[in-house]
Amino acid sequence: MPSPGILQLAFKRKELTSRDLVEFYLREINGLNPLLRAVLEVNPDALDQADKDREATYGECAEGLHGIPVLLKDNIATRDPLNTMAGSLALLGSVVPRDAGVVRRLMAPGAIILGKASMSERAEFRFYYFAELTYIFICISRT
Repeated sequence: MPSPGILQLAFKRKELTSRDLVEFYLREINGLNPLLRAVLEVNPDALDQADKDREATYGECAEGLHGIPVLLKDNIATRDPLNTMAGSLALLGSVVPRDAGVVRRLMAPGAIILGKASMSERAEFRFYYFAELTYIFICISRT
């Protein structure tokens, strides 16, 4: 993905809109996600957010992440319409009372929450299984 500065320059020159960018990433997700399963869900309001962000700054020079779509890990709390499951189906449909601080800090300058990215359950990488097996193998090898 190009840097936010390059994207903002394209926005300013009217070579690209936030909506174009969101539509591009939605097409990429729809094309690749059946194989990769990297995105759990997309924000149904992302296109509306893209349209509103550009309307709000029409004629102004936006900076930073304004109008730029971002994916959040599934353990970052977001209010409706996105689920926050931390990689666990047991939390499907649970409701969080407010957006996480990082979400508020992303949205304040106008970033667009595109959706939630997949992750291991509760963000546990499961590396310790490999470490335990390696330790057992080393112990057996020495005997």
